[in-house]
Amino acid sequence: LGNFSVALHGTPLPAGGKTQQRPLLLLKSLLGSGTAGRPLSALMQLWADVAAPKTALNAAIHRLRKLLENDAALLVSGAKASLDRRQLWSDVDALFALCDRIDNLPPQAPLAELRGGADELLDLYRGPFCEGDDTVCLLPMRERCRSRFLHAADTLGQRLEALQQWPLAHEVYARANEAEPLAEVAYRGMMRCAQGRRDPAAAFAMYRRCREVVSSVLK
Repeated sequence: LGNFSVALHGTPLPAGGKTQQRPLLLLKSLLGSGTAGRPLSALMQLWADVAAPKTALNAAIHRLRKLLENDAALLVSGAKASLDRRQLWSDVDALFALCDRIDNLPPQAPLAELRGGADELLDLYRGPFCEGDDTVCLLPMRERCRSRFLHAADTLGQRLEALQQWPLAHEVYARANEAEPLAEVAYRGMMRCAQGRRDPAAAFAMYRRCREVVSSVLK
C-alpha cells in the first residue's frame, strides 16, 4: 500500500505517460472493489468527461490486459469487470489475509509469532491505499485498509503489552503512527507503553504530541 506501483515478474513497470493513466486508473478501481468486481456502468463513470465513455472503458480494458501481459487477469462477465486473484498478487489482498490471521491468533500465541505478524503487517502497510489519488471510487477501500491495519496493529500491540514486551509493543505503535499519523489508537498505545515502563513524562509528552497533531488538522 502507499504509493501505487505495478511490477511484472518482480520488475517494476516504468512510470508511463498519458497512455498508461487510464488503464492504471481502471486497475486501481478494480483493486478497490475487492473480489466482487465492479459493474461496467459504474466503471464508465471514470470516463464521464469524454464523449463515448463505453468506448473509452473498452479501450482501457484492452490496454490494461496488454500492460499486465495477461488477458485472463481481467475478467469481464455479466456486465461486471473484476480481477482474477489467481492471476495476480496485490498487497491489498495480502493485508486482508494477514489481518484475518491476526484476528484468529490463539490466546497463547508465542512471542515469535506475534513479532513475525507485526513485522509482516508493518512491511505490507506503508501508507494509505493509492496515496495521493483522491478519485472518489478509491476512498472506501482506502478507509477499509486503514481500519483493518490499525485494528491489527492494536491487537498485536495489546497482546505484546499483556506479555510486558513494552519496547516491542511501542515499536508496533510507533511504526503504525508513522504510516497513519492521525491514528489516535497508536498514540494511546504508546502512552500505555510509557506507563508500563513507569515513564509518566514520556506518556505525557506523547499525549501532548497527539493533541498538537490533531489540533493542527482541525485548524
